[in-house]
Amino acid sequence: MVRVFSQFLKLSLLPFAGLSENATANRDAADDIWASGGAAVSKDRGWQGKGDAYVLRLRGEGEENSGSVAFLSGSVLVLDGSRDFHSYASTIHKVALSRATASSITPVRYVDEDEDPEAPIDAYSLPFKDSWVQGFLDRFVNDAPLLDALHREFGVIGSECSFGRAEDLELLLVLRHASMAPSDYHTDICMKLMELEDEDGDVDLDDLVGITVLTYPGDHWDARWQGHFELGSKETGVLARIAPLHNRSIIFSGCLHHRATNPKAFAAPLN
Repeated sequence: MVRVFSQFLKLSLLPFAGLSENATANRDAADDIWASGGAAVSKDRGWQGKGDAYVLRLRGEGEENSGSVAFLSGSVLVLDGSRDFHSYASTIHKVALSRATASSITPVRYVDEDEDPEAPIDAYSLPFKDSWVQGFLDRFVNDAPLLDALHREFGVIGSECSFGRAEDLELLLVLRHASMAPSDYHTDICMKLMELEDEDGDVDLDDLVGITVLTYPGDHWDARWQGHFELGSKETGVLARIAPLHNRSIIFSGCLHHRATNPKAFAAPLN
């Protein structure tokens, strides 16, 4: 029997479009948030909410590689502490997992299928009920300290966020376990890589920004279990690594190249 490790909930949003204190650069407390020489971590001194907020900045430049753009420059917002949207995400995550069946779980490949069309499955995803999806978004867009941080760091109006992907793909429970193939670095909703047409002409597409929100529902976490979130590329290797801690949320531009990594087989984050 293969143990499935329920790692994170992934949300892709499409919103409309003072944190630089020299604090915990290259912080590596218990391998919590690690940054290479091409990145740095600082505490968000403008954060007004409960818990702590950190900003991870990648300083690499976007580079052309075989016709695709590897975006390695940008910010990642890391929130530690209980928030209404995160608590709700953890609840629906666990309920959905308890009700999952073989037919409701979809195989996913976060790999370059052009390079390897026979690539093995490296994750499973599970969509949520419509009411749960809206419930999460309602809590997200009504979190005042979060909206302030989104505006300062990404220049977006968080209260106007909407789902950026098709039905059944808006909010996903992503499952990984130790025996799966490693994921490739990939982007999510990146307007720079998308050709969109506004048929009504009432939206300035230049004002749209894709952001991704990850929440981790684990009741606890041990650094030995690994399963970190990573940013980088095949060419540069890992530029930054963030542990999937209890009550942690990660928010970043959909243009940043990133990947999830597999946990160890003995990981047991859910009580």
